[in-house]
Amino acid sequence: MATDGWRVVIVSGGVTPGFESVAQVLAEVETPRGGLSFAAYVEGEKVVDLWGGEAVPGRPWEHDTLSTAMSATKGLAALCAQILWDRGELDLDAPVTHYWPEYGQSGKSATLVRHVLTHTAGLLCFEDPGALLDWSGNGWDDYDEIARRIAASPPAWEPGTRIGYHAFSIGWLLQELFRRITGDTIGRFFQNEVAQPLELDAYIGTPEAELGRVADLVTDSPAPPRGLGRIAMNMLRREQSDLTSPIAQAGVQMHGGSFSENLDFFNLAKTRTAELPAAGASTNARSLARVYAMLAEGGELDGKRIVRPDSVELFRTPVAHGRTAIWPRAGVMRLLPSPKMRYALGYEGDFGEARKPWRFGPTREAFGHLGAGGQLGLADPVRRVAVGFTRTDLRDWQVSTSLIDTLYKCVDSKGGAIR
Repeated sequence: MATDGWRVVIVSGGVTPGFESVAQVLAEVETPRGGLSFAAYVEGEKVVDLWGGEAVPGRPWEHDTLSTAMSATKGLAALCAQILWDRGELDLDAPVTHYWPEYGQSGKSATLVRHVLTHTAGLLCFEDPGALLDWSGNGWDDYDEIARRIAASPPAWEPGTRIGYHAFSIGWLLQELFRRITGDTIGRFFQNEVAQPLELDAYIGTPEAELGRVADLVTDSPAPPRGLGRIAMNMLRREQSDLTSPIAQAGVQMHGGSFSENLDFFNLAKTRTAELPAAGASTNARSLARVYAMLAEGGELDGKRIVRPDSVELFRTPVAHGRTAIWPRAGVMRLLPSPKMRYALGYEGDFGEARKPWRFGPTREAFGHLGAGGQLGLADPVRRVAVGFTRTDLRDWQVSTSLIDTLYKCVDSKGGAIR
């Protein structure tokens, strides 16, 4: 039962017979704000397509509402790289300088393309980002200057020797590789080679004509933590104030804060129209699930082949793992073991190694990418399941895990499918 100040999401959409419990779980979500969408495919057929809540205060989430996918965007960018490999245009073991000669400056000449895709390149941000960018959306679409500054900047560690989340920079790195290889931006490539063939409502760089459909992220901060949580937060803030820290670099620390402290940035028109291949896609669960259904079906859906089966197998296979290098270097937290990361080529997953509750369901071969708030897209090529989940309140990661668990229970009960 909802507590004071909370509301139960009113769910719209539908499910095929046998998947009613998924809708029930979504209807029981208690949230004070924002909206969400959840969709799933089984054996290439859509079985769940649900949405609820508000796009902005006072306006309901509709069938065609879009929202910012945050890091679930990275899975879409990984698919674009997969397509280039599939076509023989991208060599995973080639140095980045083969395509982008200027990148070899400042100790980065040994960086391979696979290092970029596996978060082991070490280039977390370019030096002094605040000289070009701000949290009002300025500078983020200057791809030429971003690339120039990245090429001139040193990595945080020797490329290929450590793993750490390249929260924004993986998008910048892939963007320039695409511009060098294809002559086009990754956003336009995605639109032409993925979104249009699969009839998706998804954009990396949202057209101005579509901005009115994009839901706002909820940006008011929850109550500050107490006890150990507050101590950890204060330590993290001190670490972020050191601009040489990998945490500060990965968070694009500038003008007194990181991107996680400036979520309003993602609600700006300037930000939404810019191509941010690491965190800025506008989409919904229906389109995310459809992308991953294509991958779960071996690279083809509804007669539209996007990639070959061997590329799905290659790109979903975990190849990089280890404790993250993005961890405090001072204070009590430095004494604690840093979290483990596990990556395939641009995609992530539990891969049978993570502790429960699993983010990507019970199949160890499942892969995809998470985003803030538990947003995600996932493909399970063994059980032929695909999921998309988007939301605008980013505080709670439990909702998508519960929905996925319920979905698999329905699959195990041999629920039907609909087109």
